[in-house]
Amino acid sequence: MDALAALWVKNRDDLRRVNPSRHAHPLTLEVALQNARGAATADVDNRRDYVIMRDGQIAGDLGISGIIRWPMHCANVGLFVDAELRGEGIGRAAIDLACELAFGELELHRLEAGAQPSNVASLGMLRRARFTEIGLAPRFLFVDGAWRDHILFQKLAPNSERAAG
Repeated sequence: MDALAALWVKNRDDLRRVNPSRHAHPLTLEVALQNARGAATADVDNRRDYVIMRDGQIAGDLGISGIIRWPMHCANVGLFVDAELRGEGIGRAAIDLACELAFGELELHRLEAGAQPSNVASLGMLRRARFTEIGLAPRFLFVDGAWRDHILFQKLAPNSERAAG
């Protein structure tokens, strides 16, 4: 948890621009540790949190959250990759693994994701991972002190024609 918290703090300016606002105060190591501990003890029926590893080092994190069962069988996926490691395919590999988990073990029908229109790298990564654009959600999330538009995406399970259990 300490290494993940330190990575969040290292990337705090970047995270502030794209992640939903959680605090009225700056992200310090103490706050990041509290967040990491909270994620580690989160309700696993509603969310799953993972660290992204590269060469034995933490490179970021990935969350599958808002898991809804009957009748939707869906969840949201979000990720963060250390700014120094972006562009190396780490985020795409993590999204592919999230899809495998969501459509396998979690037996979900749909995985959702979103990114601000200005976040060109995330938009491109979602498109390359074969997420389908749903549309623009105006003022969707409170990020960096304001309500921000997001482009929403979805990916359906390959076996989405089967009935939900």
